Parts: sequence; C-alpha cells; structure tokens
Amino acid sequence: MTSMLFLGAALVAALSTAGFLEILATREGLATATGSGGPSKSADAGPPEETVRVWVAGAGYVRGRRDAVAAWGRPLKASPGPNRAVEPCRAMVQGEAERLGARSVEAVSAGPHRRNPKGEWVAPVRMRITYPRPDGYEVKEATMTCIVDRENRIVDAFT
Repeated sequence: MTSMLFLGAALVAALSTAGFLEILATREGLATATGSGGPSKSADAGPPEETVRVWVAGAGYVRGRRDAVAAWGRPLKASPGPNRAVEPCRAMVQGEAERLGARSVEAVSAGPHRRNPKGEWVAPVRMRITYPRPDGYEVKEATMTCIVDRENRIVDAFT
C-alpha cells in the first residue's frame, strides 16, 4: 500500500509540473508574455514546452501547454484497440489528483495493451487533469505507460 501511494504521488507530481513563462493569448493570436524563467522543461529534458493562458468565455483563463489548452473543453480521443489499463490508471491518478484539488481527470486509451513476460498488461493511457484556479483553470495532459496485473491492479506507471 505504501508503494502504491508513493507511485501515485510521483505520477501526479510528473503531471503537475509548472512553467515559468505565461503567454497571454487570444483567439486572434499572442498578446504579451509575462514571467521571468523562460519556457518550462519537461522532466525528460526534451524540448521546452510553452505555457499559454487563454481567455475562455464562461470559464475565465485556461492555462497549460498550448496543445492541452487548444483541446480543452473537448473530450480526449481514444486510440483503437483493447486497453485494460485505462480504468485502473485513471482511478489511481484521480485519487492523487483530487488530493491536489483537481476538478476532473480524464483518461483514454493511447494504444492497445500488450503483455509483458510476467503476464502483466502494459498500455499507453492519455490523461488530462483540470485544476480550478482563482482566475479560471489549469489543464495538464500527458501520455503515461501503465502496467496492471491479472486482477487489474496498478503495478507500475510512468510518463
């Protein structure tokens, strides 16, 4: 049980990294940039990821990576094929994200599951977490690899 709590906390931490640069945007285009730290970097040291803040009527500002903000308000699109890991992975992330104040957690298949040599199911899962903020919402998206055992319990998960 302790390892499950640690695993969940690590996943939420990976999903909730914050950037240092906010770009104020409108539907017409970029308006102005604020902040001092430059673009955020993902944990895998990939290319910088730009954080934007867009005004959405009825919701206020929505902040997050450009692709996540652009897709906010529309359901995530599932990839075809069976994926036994979606629900157990969503449940684990939702439990941890709610402790951090998440408003919603969405999860869909990002591809079909496969079996590893231990007989566990390994599958990609696309996650979206929305957090309420004083001026609107913050949205986080990531594709995780989730591993579940024969009883559909999470064994491991990572981004």
